This record gives sequence, C-alpha cells and structure tokens, in this order.
Amino acid sequence: MGKEHPDGESWLPSEITECEEFLCGELKELRDYVKKIRGEDIAEQLYVFENRVLYSENGWKLYEELCGLIRSGHYREKDIYGTANDPIGWETIRIFPYEIQGEEYLYEIEKRTVKKIFLMGWSEVRFWDRGLHEKQEIFSPPEKADIPGVSPDEKDFFFCGETLSFSLDAMRNYAEMYLLRKPEERKSRPRFICQKQSESKGNTWNVYVTADLEKYYYGKGETCGDSPERIFSFMENPMGNIACQKKTETRHAVIANFDSWQTFLHAFHRHMAQTPKTKGGAMNFHHNLSERIEKQITEAGNDPNPVSDEITDILKKIAGKCGSSGLNEKEKQIMEKTADRSPKIRMLKRMAECEYVRKRIGKYYGEKHLRSKSGKESAGIADSIIRLIRWISPLWEPQWAGVPVTAGDVPEQQHDFSMRDGNIDISCSWRGAYGDTPAYIEISWTADIMTECELWLRFVNPLTRDVLSEVLLGEEPEGGKIITGDILGFDPSKERWATSLMMLPMNNDN
Repeated sequence: MGKEHPDGESWLPSEITECEEFLCGELKELRDYVKKIRGEDIAEQLYVFENRVLYSENGWKLYEELCGLIRSGHYREKDIYGTANDPIGWETIRIFPYEIQGEEYLYEIEKRTVKKIFLMGWSEVRFWDRGLHEKQEIFSPPEKADIPGVSPDEKDFFFCGETLSFSLDAMRNYAEMYLLRKPEERKSRPRFICQKQSESKGNTWNVYVTADLEKYYYGKGETCGDSPERIFSFMENPMGNIACQKKTETRHAVIANFDSWQTFLHAFHRHMAQTPKTKGGAMNFHHNLSERIEKQITEAGNDPNPVSDEITDILKKIAGKCGSSGLNEKEKQIMEKTADRSPKIRMLKRMAECEYVRKRIGKYYGEKHLRSKSGKESAGIADSIIRLIRWISPLWEPQWAGVPVTAGDVPEQQHDFSMRDGNIDISCSWRGAYGDTPAYIEISWTADIMTECELWLRFVNPLTRDVLSEVLLGEEPEGGKIITGDILGFDPSKERWATSLMMLPMNNDN
C-alpha cells in the first residue's frame, strides 16, 4: 500500500479513455489539442479534474437525485464514507464498484495519488483557459527573478518559508524535467527539489495557490489552516494555501507551485501590456472551465422541472448498461431534445455517463483481477496503485475520541459492524503518550462471518475524511492488538479520529 502512480504510466486502458462518455465535449477538445501539440494523452488527468469539479458543492445534491433514480445494489458512497461526505470529495473519483457472482467489490485508487493526478489536470485546464480555449498558454520560467519590486531572497513566494529562488528552481525543474519533455524521455522518478536548500521547518510543504484550487483540493469544511491568505503583486485576489507531506507529496507541492507561477506570470504580463489609462483592470481570466461547470450545476439545481419516467429509464440505461453511445436513435432523440431545454436533465445525463465510466473501470479491474488469479495475466503497472476491497464499513467515531482525558475516565468502547454476510464486534480503549510510554489504541474483535478474508482497520479524520493509517488485524475471526502511536500516525487522546473495518481478499496483492 501507499505506492504512488508511476510517472508516464497509464492506469486506464485506451478502450476506456477513448470511449465517448469518458470526457465532456470541451475537455475532449483539450485532450486532442495536447495530443497534437505535445504528443501526450492527458485524458486521465482531465477525467479526474472534471469529476472533482462536477461533484463538488451543489453537484452532490444532483448526484443524490440521480442515485435515487438509477441506483440498484448495495454500494453507496455515503454509506461507506459517512453522511458528512458533502461535497462528495474524492471518493466517487477513486472508488470503482464491480459485481462478482452477485457480490459487490470495490477497487480503490489511493487518495494521495488521485489528488496528484487532479493537480496535473487542473494545471492543464488552466493553461487552456489562459489560451482562451484555442490553445494552451504556458509561460516559460524566468531565467532569474527579474520582476520589479520582487527580491530573489523574498520569502513565501510561493513555498511558505522558502525563498523566491527556491520556488523558481522548482518551477523550472518541473518544466524542464517533466511538462515540456516528451513522455518517453522523462525519468521515472525525477527530483524537482533539492531538500538541502530548503529553509522551511516541519513535515509539510505549504504552497500558496489560487482560492479556487484550494477549494477543490480540500473541499467544503476543509482548510490547510497553517498559513494566512496573501495578496501577491499584480494579482487582485488573495491566494490560499495547501499543505503537502514532504515525504510523500513533494510532487503535489511542485505542481501547485508551478500553477501559482503561471497564474502570477499571466497577471504580470497582462499588467505590463496595459496602458496607463487601463492599469488596474482585471488581471485574471474569469470564464474558465471550472466556473462554467459550476454555473451549469447551479442552473440544473434551480431547474424545477420533474424527471419523467421515460427520462428516468433512459438515465438508468446510460448509467448501467451502455452509456449514451449505446442508446437507440429514438432514445438519443428524446434525451437530446429534453436536455436542450432542461439544465437538470443535461447535468443528470452527464453524471449518468460518469457512472457508466466508473462501472467500466470497475469491470476492467475486476476482470483483470480474475485473470491474474487464474494465471492468465501477470500483474500490471496499475496493480501498485489499485487494490481490491471486499467490503468496507461505515465510519464509527468512538465517544471521547481525541478528548484529552485520563485513561480511567474513558470506558472501553464497543461497536457492532453489520454486513450482509454477518457481523463484526469491535472493542477499543486508548491512552495518550506519557513519560516513555507511547500513545496507543488497544483493539479486540470477534467476527461472525462466512467469508475468508483479511481484516484491516482504517483510521480516518472524521472532519476531512483523510486516511490517517491502516492496520492489518489478520485473518483470524477473533483476536486483539495494541497499536502504538508511531503506527497510528496520531495521538488518539489529542486528535479527533474515527475508524472503519475493511475486508480484503486473502493474499490480496493490490
């Protein structure tokens, strides 16, 4: 677990990325442009970008309405990740269900990996926005910090705690080693940052980014919280910031830094091109694709028209069977006519197409997994980032979790996780670090299930849904375990936490 998406390697086959439903029309134009100009297929990055924007904020309400119309089976994101999953966050983007012999399985791409892919897609779209959707406008890294009023030694530009020169080097390295280099010429693990030159303290890179990128990177109710907003020269709007782990998310920080530089250089060049009479005009390109999608979502949410039974049947067919491309001519005409006059139907249709793509991805990995088990196919590249989950429970947040009280004040907590094949009882108690004794959680469990599996315990921040750690309990139906703070990655007496149980197939290699 925990391996990142290898650079230059695809995690989806072309039969999926090239299907009609994979991207919306505008993103198809961008994909084709990049293929022609740079010889690179960025379909996967654009897929993650579209889904992240599509299912944020108001999009979640539309998605729930769609689920009520088309959903069958037992799998629901809100059941698995809790009712506070609003906006939908990263789960619909990175979780792919697949039914095997009447049982629903999940294939999961690591959240850290999918967030990196999103940042790459975000930058590609913003290049396209600045080129007015006719080309990509990518500014070359300045040879030196020759920007009026900006010193090479200035701090927090855009890496918090680092000099401008450090940030500029990271930008230049990303352009030269990755973005502007042909895919086949890129190194598998390029180093964009020299850690020895870093002056910032702590375990995270904090990077100033545009407010809209910060919103999508985190989501509703989530913030970085470590650095204040800041207004940069030539830019009208203050920038927020995101935090990236130095050990595992340096690439995230480098991409975010590059995007911030591109935004800044765009504003700077616009400023220099203006006459004295027009100084102070708008520095940012406003009609970007993310805003356009959000506008479409808002219009759909304000559409009072009901969804007819006829349209519901077509949406079910799109999402569950054949996509829009597989509809017969009559169904296509009905859907097209209705979508033209109804923003809600237009958006529900696009979401149904995204559901169809998710099912195709789940089926792809399900069939690949079965072939691998039978020895008909060797493990592939994507196996390092995709894993099979047999079942995962809703989150459970024990009472007093993260509350600084003494061990004697916290009675043993107990919870019953119910599933179709049985139930699993779990009990836990915990204590914070004191003296030379580390913090720990003591777990015991009893499983009354028929399925042979590995039991895993996932610890999650219940506010942000960030995964804090995952611990293997084992294959036995009952047992106990003491999990210390170094494995947990947090102090259970000081930080709020919740947990869920996962069942993975025996000898799961994903």
